[in-house]
Amino acid sequence: MERSLPLIPVATPLLPKCLEKVPLHTLAQDAMDSGVLTEGNYCILAYPKGGADLVEAKATMSHFHHIGVFAEVVQFEEKNNFEIVALIETHGRVFISDINHTEDGVLARCSPAQSIPLPKSQYKKATQVLDLFQERMAVSGQMEDEIISALTALDRPSDMADQIAAYLDLPASQRQQVLEEIDVSKRLDLVVHLLNENIINTSLSRNLDVVLEDKMNRERKEAVLRAKLRAIQMELHEEAGDEGKDYVRRLAELKMPEDTRNEIEKEIGKLRRLQAGSMEAGISQSYLDFALSLPWQQTNKKVKKADIKKVQKVLNQRHYGLNSVKERILEYLAVKRMAKESTSNILCLAGPPGVGKTSIVQSVAEALERPFYRISLGGVRDEADLRGHRRTYVGALPGKIIAAIHKSQVNSPVILLDEIDKMASGFRGDPASVLLEVLDPEQNHSFMDHFLQIPYNLSNVLFICTANNLPDIPEPLLNRLELIRINGYSTAEKVELATKYLLPKLIREYGMENLKLTYTAANMETLITRYTSDVGLRELRRRIEAILRKIALRKVTKAPIPKKLDEIALQDLLGAGIPKPSISKEPRAGRATALYTHAMVGSTLPIEAIVYPGSGKYVATGNIDPLLEEIINTAVSYLKKHQSELKLPKDIFSTTDLHVHFHKTEFLKKGEGWGLAIFAAILSALLNIEIPVNVGFAGQISLLGKVLPTNDIDLKLLSASQLGIDNVVVSEWNIEEQSIAIPDGIRIIKIQDLSEMKDILNTLIR
Repeated sequence: MERSLPLIPVATPLLPKCLEKVPLHTLAQDAMDSGVLTEGNYCILAYPKGGADLVEAKATMSHFHHIGVFAEVVQFEEKNNFEIVALIETHGRVFISDINHTEDGVLARCSPAQSIPLPKSQYKKATQVLDLFQERMAVSGQMEDEIISALTALDRPSDMADQIAAYLDLPASQRQQVLEEIDVSKRLDLVVHLLNENIINTSLSRNLDVVLEDKMNRERKEAVLRAKLRAIQMELHEEAGDEGKDYVRRLAELKMPEDTRNEIEKEIGKLRRLQAGSMEAGISQSYLDFALSLPWQQTNKKVKKADIKKVQKVLNQRHYGLNSVKERILEYLAVKRMAKESTSNILCLAGPPGVGKTSIVQSVAEALERPFYRISLGGVRDEADLRGHRRTYVGALPGKIIAAIHKSQVNSPVILLDEIDKMASGFRGDPASVLLEVLDPEQNHSFMDHFLQIPYNLSNVLFICTANNLPDIPEPLLNRLELIRINGYSTAEKVELATKYLLPKLIREYGMENLKLTYTAANMETLITRYTSDVGLRELRRRIEAILRKIALRKVTKAPIPKKLDEIALQDLLGAGIPKPSISKEPRAGRATALYTHAMVGSTLPIEAIVYPGSGKYVATGNIDPLLEEIINTAVSYLKKHQSELKLPKDIFSTTDLHVHFHKTEFLKKGEGWGLAIFAAILSALLNIEIPVNVGFAGQISLLGKVLPTNDIDLKLLSASQLGIDNVVVSEWNIEEQSIAIPDGIRIIKIQDLSEMKDILNTLIR
């Protein structure tokens, strides 16, 4: 049944069964003046959309929520500021259908909003809400038995939900949400959700209060203790900065340049002016501890008196072969010993992985009796990694160079700059520019680290670099380095290393001396040729370790153990062996094997060519650089020019198409040295001459038919010997004009002109 009652806008929604004081809104003044709204009369409380302060004098239903509360005015009170406050007792929910402005004031047309009762099967939900409310009271520390008793005495679950929601300190929007929920079951679910949120927020707030209180108590205690400490020091006539006395004493014991001493004295003076225990004092102390522990004058006495014979002996003991490399290192050290000033030569050992670059530098450091420190430059793209961070940054650290000096505790260590080609420039600077300063004798006597902020002399440090791929080194830095190439080991050298050094050492490390395994050089050659394919020693070491692991397992499980590492034992332990990469099992016309290098690692690549009916076009596939297409054009043009000399069919270039394909499409083929293999593949396809699988090609070609030398021929020949290539067709200039060490088992076939290729192919198939 609808009725019209005076409307009172409220600042926050009120829920049924509550007794609250409500400021009388200006819209309700007319109803009070006309006598419609008096003590003992009924009214409607409605929450405006956007808050009570935004209600206009001509407010309509669009300004209010449609569900409000039916209430009774108990009494009016007038405050000192003439504001009237009404004591209101709320009863139940009502639907507000319209608002009318009349002579008696603003009246709301409304009807009762009946709640959907809670099914008896869900009465347990009301008990759960009460338990959760008790938990909330316990968390907040406001446990009141009267409130719990009053809630327990309620008969209706709907009243319990309203009372609990009214007790919680909820925003107006959430209170209105509870008021508008007619379904008692859903209202209880909503109250559960609001209680959970309230418990979490209350717990977090209490924990933060405890943490803040503990921190304030601790800071208050520290402040009192510092004040007492200062008072005691003043009574004893002591300075507050006595912690600097130890730094003054340590500074007096060091020999260092006068400018450096003055800078450190300034830092000590700054520390004395700072309050003890402050963050700035801690940073200053960390800096002084680091600076005063650097080796300013601790030079190794043997820096200028390197025993060359001892270095030579250690290198020969630790490293088999590599005679040219050892000789160049000895020459470098001899010049270092005789020169009065630092020389500008910086050694860089360049070669594929696993050939022993790092171990050679370690042997040099041991022979020189200098500390050894390795700095890995792989992935370094921040200049601060090498030069350090300024102390204004939180957590600032010195750079890798000064940190290495600090750790070695002498100013003349051997520092290995490993993988110098793996550095990269970024938005944080160029690390290579730092190395230009570090490796330059004209500048490194006053190297400035950002953290240290004092010049440090690096001229006594022996820097040696390693690299895998020389083109990746920045040109200015590469020009400062003297390259020593370590191409790798031949099969014979690997056999010697495995027999005399590697296998005995690993047997000792694995504790298998009592097994008395026997092996011969022939056994090791079988292991190397069938189960490895690299020019270094890492793969060989892994294979030997795999053998020893399997033998150890058989020993523990009491299985039969081979006494000799012959061919049968190797096949039993390691399997049938690994196939050589990129080598076909049978010769085919149109297939030629090119020798190439990538990152100083030699490898082989099949190049295939076919001819088929067409109109004289050609296709090149296999992820190739555009320059290789020009080489194919050069080869085809030469074949067209010398068609009659090579006895090719007259119309072959007008009635057929050519397709040249490069294997290993996962990497881009670029650079020089591919031309001879491309020409051999095309000529083999045109003449239908099969090329044996153990033949490789390395050389450049010219349009006039000359076969030109190629780079890295020594690396290519060495890799060929490891990958099943017995015959290598190469430019005669490569062999005669360079002192190339030809690996054992490699037959060199020299070629000067492309006109010789047909005879060479015919010779190879015999």
